[in-house]
Amino acid sequence: MSYPPATPMRPVPGAFVNTPAIVARYQTSHDPVRRTLFPVSEGQNAQTSSAATTTTTAPLGTVPASSTAVTTTSGNVEGSGLSSLTPLAPPRVENIPPVLKAAKAINAFLQQDESFPDLDSYCRQGASSDYELPGADSAWAPFQKTNMYPIPNQVFDHYNAGQLQTLMGLFAEINHAWVVIDNSLFLWDYTHSDPELIGFEDQPHTIHAVALVPPKPGIFVNTITHILVVATSSEIILLGVSATDTSAGTKNVTMYQTKMVLPIRGNDIRIISGSADGRIFFGGCSDVDINELYYQSEEKWFSNRCGKINHSNPGWSSVVSLQSSLWGHNDPEHLVDIVIDDTRKLVYTLSSTSTIRVYHMESPERLNKVIEKTKLHCLRDIAHMITQSKLLTDRTNFVSISPISRQEASKLHLMALTDTGCRLFFSATNASSYLYGSQANLAPQSMQVQFIKFPPLGRCPTINSVWSGRPALRGDGG
Repeated sequence: MSYPPATPMRPVPGAFVNTPAIVARYQTSHDPVRRTLFPVSEGQNAQTSSAATTTTTAPLGTVPASSTAVTTTSGNVEGSGLSSLTPLAPPRVENIPPVLKAAKAINAFLQQDESFPDLDSYCRQGASSDYELPGADSAWAPFQKTNMYPIPNQVFDHYNAGQLQTLMGLFAEINHAWVVIDNSLFLWDYTHSDPELIGFEDQPHTIHAVALVPPKPGIFVNTITHILVVATSSEIILLGVSATDTSAGTKNVTMYQTKMVLPIRGNDIRIISGSADGRIFFGGCSDVDINELYYQSEEKWFSNRCGKINHSNPGWSSVVSLQSSLWGHNDPEHLVDIVIDDTRKLVYTLSSTSTIRVYHMESPERLNKVIEKTKLHCLRDIAHMITQSKLLTDRTNFVSISPISRQEASKLHLMALTDTGCRLFFSATNASSYLYGSQANLAPQSMQVQFIKFPPLGRCPTINSVWSGRPALRGDGG
């Protein structure tokens, strides 16, 4: 008895061994066309290969209970068209949830921040001359030269033609260097191999000082990013500077005339400093007065576009501008440096007699002197912390001052550097600041020396000539 031929069984979807995807999935050998998303180590490859050769065949539709992912061998199972199933390696450790990755990154940054603590943590009251350096370099050479940028030949051509004086400096915020040769000012991009020289030669007077300060908001157009203050022997000139980023990562700088000029009536301006909100302070070699240059977009009834305010002697700036030349002695006290702490609204000045004066920017128009700290007062504070030291005597002079922002330290305000290599850290306080609920931006009333950092023992002949061993400390060492 003959039976009609049976209807062929409908193929199971995905069981065609000729399908390229299926063949690639059930191969044990390496397929060069297939992309490997998760690389497996050699030990895992060996373990997978041995497991694949020792497993037994399983019926169609059954999955081992201990496996969540399968790998296959090249041999087909009779009657099913599928290969045997083997467990894969466990997931990699890097496959962690995003929350844990974020927590790991935050902990790494917090640990990095702890490597740079604020100054209050290690500048406690006292003195120290110890230095900790990670490498074998000497404490006198902690810096390394990374790049060297040559001065353009055009600058030397102008320098050879100079007659009176030459000044030079950097405007790091716009990646430009500047040089003053008599009455000419030149700027160039020091990071460029062949820079273009930008010149300002439109006035005949000798330039004594230059500074790059932020502009006041609402005065100039948005393209003006900085104000270049040029002080000559007879006037102060304001130039607009537009600094834009280029595709090469450099700065494209353009200067504009603002027609803002302030006559200074014979004052020798040598120091210019600007605050973050656009205020410009300046001083000279004739007195210790701190003056402010204000400017506005248009003239008014009783004020020009540019003006000067004497904050040290208000109301007498037009009368006593020549007091040092008429009644002063041969070597009058004059300003050496002006620095600004925008975080605390404080302005510090250093005079030629090593006197530090502190001014508080109470409002956008006012500046009040709150502290005057002489060198004698500083030596009295030092006498309470250390014994007598040849590095800190009445012959020692302060050569520079540097403000300490609120982000760097909550108690320390200023650092002064002496000509013997010592660094003095000052703390300015207010009597009402210790009261509960007092405001944090109160003007300070007194300033004391909190910490002294002596220079390291080394190969500096100037310091070693007066260094007679470490002084005995009366406070906690830092």
